[in-house]
Amino acid sequence: MIAVTQVRGVGPCKSYVDNLIAAGKTRTDALRLLRRRLSDRVFAALLADERRAGQAAQHGAVGTINSYRDSVSTSLAWAA
Repeated sequence: MIAVTQVRGVGPCKSYVDNLIAAGKTRTDALRLLRRRLSDRVFAALLADERRAGQAAQHGAVGTINSYRDSVSTSLAWAA
């Protein structure tokens, strides 16, 4: 659902899919590759958050909602 919504708008996901289609992939293949790319980004954000939480627990600090939000938005940012 996220991939389909992202492709409808203007932005990096739409251009990514357009480039894949121009390279000869079918629309179905392009959406599959986009879903995979998005899931990889989400998984990387979850791993980074888990590592930060583990480090904070070792130092006795507690993370905040804002630091979590910032980490997710940074992890999900598209590479230029």
